[in-house]
Amino acid sequence: PDGFRLVNQPEQVIAVHNSGSVIVFDAAPNVNNLDPYTYLTQDWMKGESLQQAESIKINGQPAATASFPGSVNGQPMTIRIVAVQWTPKLIYRFQMAIPSGSSAAMVEELKRTTYSLRPMTSSEKTQVKPYRIDLFTAGSSDTVASVARRMPFTTLQEQRFRVLNNM
Repeated sequence: PDGFRLVNQPEQVIAVHNSGSVIVFDAAPNVNNLDPYTYLTQDWMKGESLQQAESIKINGQPAATASFPGSVNGQPMTIRIVAVQWTPKLIYRFQMAIPSGSSAAMVEELKRTTYSLRPMTSSEKTQVKPYRIDLFTAGSSDTVASVARRMPFTTLQEQRFRVLNNM
C-alpha cells in the first residue's frame, strides 16, 4: 500500500509504515493438505486464542482469517492473520500488525492488500522479464556510485550494487 516501505527477504516480504503498521507475507507448506480454516486454527496458530476466525474467499481461492491482540515494540496492536490456499500443498500467509486507533482508511488499505493476491494472467506472465547481470571492466575513473547508476533500478542503486559485489 501507499506509504509502506518494502523489505524483501529470502523467506518473506515485510512492509512497514511509519504509523507502526506492519505486513508480513510468506508461504508455508501445507503438508497435511488442510483447508485454510483448519490450517490457520489448528496448525499455524495452534493453541492461540483467536478472535473472529472465519473462512473467506480471496479472488476465488479458499482462505481463512482471524485476529488477536498483540504488540510490536511495546505498541498495542491488533494482529490480523490470513491464510490463503494457493495449491493443496501451499499456503500463502499474511500477518498484519494494526496499531490501536488506526484510521478506517489504513484498515481498508490493509484489507485491499490481502485481496490483491491473485494468480498472474497469461499476458502478465509474458511481460515479466528477468534482470540480467552484465560484466564489464571498470575504468580508473569509475566509482561505486558511477557504476551503480548503470543498474536498471530507480531506487537503492548503490546499495544493490554493494550487495551484488559483496562490498
